Amino acid sequence: MNGAGKEKKALRESIRPSHCVVVLLDGLGDRSYPELGHKTPLQAARTPIMDELAARGTNGLFHAARPGVVLPSENAHFAMFGYSPQDFPGRGLLEALGAGIEVGTTDVALLAHFVSLVEKENTLILAEVRPPVAKEEADQLAAAVAQYPHDTITCRFTQTRNLDGIVSLSGDVTPYITDTDPLIAGQVLIEPQPLHHAAHDAQSKQSAQVLKSYLLWCRTVLEKHPVNQARIKQGKLPVNGLVTQRPGQWRDVEPFTKRWGLKGVSIASGLVYWGLSKFLGLNVHKVKDSADPGEDLYERLCWVDEHKEAFDFFHVHTKAPDAAAHTKNPLNKVA
Repeated sequence: MNGAGKEKKALRESIRPSHCVVVLLDGLGDRSYPELGHKTPLQAARTPIMDELAARGTNGLFHAARPGVVLPSENAHFAMFGYSPQDFPGRGLLEALGAGIEVGTTDVALLAHFVSLVEKENTLILAEVRPPVAKEEADQLAAAVAQYPHDTITCRFTQTRNLDGIVSLSGDVTPYITDTDPLIAGQVLIEPQPLHHAAHDAQSKQSAQVLKSYLLWCRTVLEKHPVNQARIKQGKLPVNGLVTQRPGQWRDVEPFTKRWGLKGVSIASGLVYWGLSKFLGLNVHKVKDSADPGEDLYERLCWVDEHKEAFDFFHVHTKAPDAAAHTKNPLNKVA
């Protein structure tokens, strides 16, 4: 055994049994593929460490919802941490908290990002989901639509990264409104509406109407913006629209430590995990992902070893399998 091997063996043996360490390989599950001999990526991959852990431990299946239902990561985490779906606050709120955006307890936060739109027969159509844009251009466009005052509701856009951000609605608002993002190029932009169960709720109707007004105003402002005028002259698609999805609003939940009697910390990259931890009262150790997910995971477990006296519960997260899955190439997941 070489020096690195001895070091990793010592790490495995140093964490006392009283600790709960959840190592979460996000997005690992998959279907079988003909190019993998009709195996799943996990079956096709060489996994000596997981094989060893399986041989030394107890195995089972956990369904965050029910068999056959695939939850988004934030909903699955919420269930795994022991909370009811009825208490879930919405991803928009979680990402806002993760980004350090101030969101009042009655505000609504929505995920948002810039897109390219075209108009055909008085209908707005998504031309490009994420148009290539320089950071300086994205910063200028974000500043142009940062605030939209209304008689009763204020709309704000806070940039989180390049084309992405959070739309916050403040005032007499509810989160019970539909997404406006059609997700696929060539599809018609969705008009915000109250959700079915809130169809006759005045607050939800007003929230949808004001959001629609803000998004139409954004398009007018962005169409005329010098950044887009220059892009059009260069033969590029304008970045002339904002779309929203996954609204969220604060809910009061029992803190993780009080509920389970464990002082916990989440070791993860990504706004949604930082925000979820903040929402549940978990501590956060922010990390970045490199091109070597194995080394990333090793460093995160080293951090666990170094801080094992400070916490009882460790959430050790990697989104590398999920990122590989988004490439739609099963060989990337195997790798």
